[in-house]
Amino acid sequence: MAGTQTQENTSRASGYHLIRILLASYFVMVSIGFISGTNATPLASLFMSAENAELVGSAAPFILGFLVLSGIWMRPAAYMLAAIIVGSSLILHFGTTAVLALENFWRDLTLVGILLVSCTKAPSHNRGSLLGLTSSSVKTDQQLVVAPRRVAIARPSNVTRLPIAPKHPPVFRRVDNIFLDELGDSIAS
Repeated sequence: MAGTQTQENTSRASGYHLIRILLASYFVMVSIGFISGTNATPLASLFMSAENAELVGSAAPFILGFLVLSGIWMRPAAYMLAAIIVGSSLILHFGTTAVLALENFWRDLTLVGILLVSCTKAPSHNRGSLLGLTSSSVKTDQQLVVAPRRVAIARPSNVTRLPIAPKHPPVFRRVDNIFLDELGDSIAS
């Protein structure tokens, strides 16, 4: 039973890694210009000039795609890459200079969805990082067993308890003027 569960988790992790590597390589190839697809140029052109937007629009998906591909900071890089691609795709297909190619928009949404699923559902202890860098500094291979125990307060035997003070009924006084002090002089005057 335990061997079957381990083998199933290993094959699931391998599948997530293959999907992640395939999608990240697609985004890297789109940013280089080897294949056609949505890059971040429409989104970057909102904030900067056309020359800088072309450079940033190619560099940002390339860097983020490479981080996802290599497994370094995979989840933050995948979230940023997804936001850039969805934003660029929305601007490209529904903005002022809209290219009415709805199948390309749905393709971008599908690829981003698959990217997010593969990066968030991958087991955290076996991310498959290229450099062995993972987001957690704690080794999850070691299982720590925590055994709870009760803590008893030790009381010395030579300490005597103080008697509980008797409860006196409260004394109520009628106060006619709250601005009078104890001697009867008025504070307000």
